[in-house]
Amino acid sequence: MTLPFHEMVRSLSEEAAKTKPTAFHEMLARLGTESRLKRLYTQNIDGIETSMGPLATEVPLDIKGGWPVTIQLHGSIEKMVCQKCRFLCDFNGDMFTEADPPACKECEGHDQARLATGQRSHGIGRMRPRIVLYNEHNPDEEAITSVMNSDIKSRPRVLIVAGTSLKIPGVRRLVKSLCATIRSRKDGVTMFINNEPPSGKEFDDCFDLIVQGSCD
Repeated sequence: MTLPFHEMVRSLSEEAAKTKPTAFHEMLARLGTESRLKRLYTQNIDGIETSMGPLATEVPLDIKGGWPVTIQLHGSIEKMVCQKCRFLCDFNGDMFTEADPPACKECEGHDQARLATGQRSHGIGRMRPRIVLYNEHNPDEEAITSVMNSDIKSRPRVLIVAGTSLKIPGVRRLVKSLCATIRSRKDGVTMFINNEPPSGKEFDDCFDLIVQGSCD
């Protein structure tokens, strides 16, 4: 299944490069420019949000703090990483045309240096897109948990959930916690915008406003 996966991420990277931000993206960026957007949690891996200056992110995330506006919950096709040495660099679709994952240039350099001095090989790692597939460990998991806990404790005033039916367990927990915290404030407002209603009866009393339709 590796070849279809490589074809998929290569195609997605090419399409994302040609795609312009939507009206909703523009609104988020404007809120960021006006310092009214505390955090943007995104499940998207196309990197369209982070291509806009006010919605920039950092890869990898720092566990201790000083977090960027945008938190990518499932990674991004903008980056690729070595599964052995964790070397990180920009994604290059030309390296993913075969079934075999491309070799890590960083590992190759270190290994050649070792062999030149008579040391044994440590092996060569393989590169992969820095995205999180279902049931995979997220390398930023600890940092994301720290961000979430900090944001919940800060008791923000408004929550907008848009473009998701809330089927991913981690996102469901975050939204429920934020809704409970925000609605405990007298001036707190929670809203949901999506073509489909939120998934599950547990969200029946979470939102002050539900807009069933396009985010734009």
